[in-house]
Amino acid sequence: MPRKRGSNGTTNNANVNGGGGEGKRDEWKWANLRLSPEDIDILGSSDATLEYLATQCCELADGGIGFTVKPADLGKSRCAILYRPDFPVSGRTLAVSAYADNARDALLTVLYKLDTYGGGDFTGFDVADIPQGIKSRFR
Repeated sequence: MPRKRGSNGTTNNANVNGGGGEGKRDEWKWANLRLSPEDIDILGSSDATLEYLATQCCELADGGIGFTVKPADLGKSRCAILYRPDFPVSGRTLAVSAYADNARDALLTVLYKLDTYGGGDFTGFDVADIPQGIKSRFR
């Protein structure tokens, strides 16, 4: 049976990112950080393939962590997002993102951020210290 669609073509789902109405119950916190020059050197020397990185994301999905890869900046770059719903309590989603010229580099960077700074499962991020609404040029 098809799901009922909203007037703008979206589903009427309470688990949306932002917006008003029912979706307001879910709060997204972004655990983004600026990479150091050492981090960039490590990422630049990686030989991980897109297939390997996609497999890692699928393994995280089996553990309850969601991921997306989508075009950004009018198609000029790619954005990869890893997110953990219900962290640390129901109704809160903690997410980390990365932007790059291609999907491989975006996935590599977001996985690196989660592993290096988030403890591999978001527990390494201090939610209280995450500033919201600040967007730096390099993220």
